Amino acid sequence: MKKIRKPNIAKTLLNNSISAMFSAIEIHNKPNISYRYPTVTILILNACELVLKSYIYKVQKDKKIILKNTKTDRYPTLQHAINKVLIWDDNLVLKKNIETINNYRNLIIHAFTNELDELIFSLINKNVELFGKFLNDFLDEDINKFWDDLILLPIWFKKPFNPISFLWKKDISKSFSDEIWKFLNTIVLITKDLDMKSIDESILIPFKLDIINKNKIKNADIIAKIEKNWDWSFSKNTSLQLTNEQSAQKMRPPTIEEMSIVFTMRYNELKNILKDIYGNIWDSKEKNKKIKEKYTEIKNNSNHSVLWYKNPIDNKIYFHKDIKWTFK
Repeated sequence: MKKIRKPNIAKTLLNNSISAMFSAIEIHNKPNISYRYPTVTILILNACELVLKSYIYKVQKDKKIILKNTKTDRYPTLQHAINKVLIWDDNLVLKKNIETINNYRNLIIHAFTNELDELIFSLINKNVELFGKFLNDFLDEDINKFWDDLILLPIWFKKPFNPISFLWKKDISKSFSDEIWKFLNTIVLITKDLDMKSIDESILIPFKLDIINKNKIKNADIIAKIEKNWDWSFSKNTSLQLTNEQSAQKMRPPTIEEMSIVFTMRYNELKNILKDIYGNIWDSKEKNKKIKEKYTEIKNNSNHSVLWYKNPIDNKIYFHKDIKWTFK
């Protein structure tokens, strides 16, 4: 009796991953197609999840990566695969690129968003580049043997696009929703985090005038441009409810590094602002009393709680720059 060969699961995962990536590129490059980026991002995320699981199954010898959890009745997620493979700074750009695309995917799947086509193009173009590099470095596979013309075309751009300019332009803020600003703010925080780790490579790709040629963009370049026009950053007070519900949305608290970027004003700076506001009170005791009252209000008022942060390392309170607008 002829013995039936077991399917090569790792190879199947890899082939399906590459097929998903090629499908994303083919759909993106069609001259006339609606719902382009929502479709493309879903396929790209599928490609990334499968290639990571192929590596986990083949190299890390984790056979459970493709099995459903009997307790939760769910398969291992993309984030689970990311956390098992992309754990070193050498892979931080790929990790942050995938997670940013996934954030965009969540926006377009669950809510209406403003069009960010140029920015998303920069993200997915970078992803295609990083995807090929991952195949080569981790699985010793050359993507060119599957397809010689792996090109993601900017098919309808009317002008050159630079993501740096997109991220700092103040005049577009009025048309963007809070969700879009959170998404853009995430890209800035990722950029700063990579730069703090001395990683030059960005999760984005900009383009020259001839469109096809790509520029090298460093995280320090993005930060330098944004810091000059940091007015667009914002805070939003969001109510959270603790629950054991399995289907509830998972929330990740911000890191100390992220909070230190947003909350930069110290107590003495805030006190000087309050002194200026209550400068018309000639009696110094009365002025100091007003300042202390306002300071107490800030710490106790739930409407102001989003504007200050207590650093767990030094136990000092830091304020967001927008705190000053609450007194006018």
